[in-house]
Amino acid sequence: MKKVIIIGASSGIGKELAKILAGKGYAVGLTARLYNKTLAPRGVVAENHAGFLVP
Repeated sequence: MKKVIIIGASSGIGKELAKILAGKGYAVGLTARLYNKTLAPRGVVAENHAGFLVP
């Protein structure tokens, strides 16, 4: 399994990239300036069984 960490995953391009890569089976690490905003994309990534959150 390939792994990727996305910086700025709370919105915009980072959020969409996280969804796309998780859907393709990547293990996706999410990080963002605002922790609360990473919760929404984390849910989408977790649905694809390939995500983790970097606080």
